[in-house]
Amino acid sequence: MIHLIAALTLFAISGIHIYWALGGYWGISVAVPQQEGQPLFKPGMAVTIMVAMVLAYAGIVSLALAGISTPSLSPYVVQYSAKVWGTVFLMRGLGGWLVLGLLGKLKGTPFAKMDTKFYSPLCLFLAATFWMAIL
Repeated sequence: MIHLIAALTLFAISGIHIYWALGGYWGISVAVPQQEGQPLFKPGMAVTIMVAMVLAYAGIVSLALAGISTPSLSPYVVQYSAKVWGTVFLMRGLGGWLVLGLLGKLKGTPFAKMDTKFYSPLCLFLAATFWMAIL
């Protein structure tokens, strides 16, 4: 069940990235780190779509871990992908707290607040779901 929740979460985040790539603006103000009121980077459409596709792939791996058939993925690919995703989300979860959140230099920005309260904990949750499946 936890893997299904992770998959649905990843598909939702992927959908939000597609929305942004197509010109949507809801939530974008807290999605990109800022310094002195200016975004640190401005991802273009292609990069945002690529992020959406990568997140959707992580969702597919989570579906496979949930026992939902994904015929195109071998068990070896699922296990290897789970290790990679577990590591990526662990690094992002801890890194967000170290760079922006608990110990970071950028405090008080809308992104930094959301990162400390939501994004980093979500990444740690996702990391745990991937690692739980392979340990």
